Amino acid sequence: MQPGKWSFIGFGYHSDMDLPDGTLAWEWQAGKYGLAKTMRPGHVYYIYCEP
Repeated sequence: MQPGKWSFIGFGYHSDMDLPDGTLAWEWQAGKYGLAKTMRPGHVYYIYCEP
């Protein structure tokens, strides 16, 4: 992921992962986007990392 840009990624690890400081992640869930605090296995996110 490039700092200062949005990235569309799928998260494929086997356990949840908290987002690092300075990172925003939006997740599609239940028919709408919501701000994620944790990335979960098998989910897809739009992620922004501060420069």
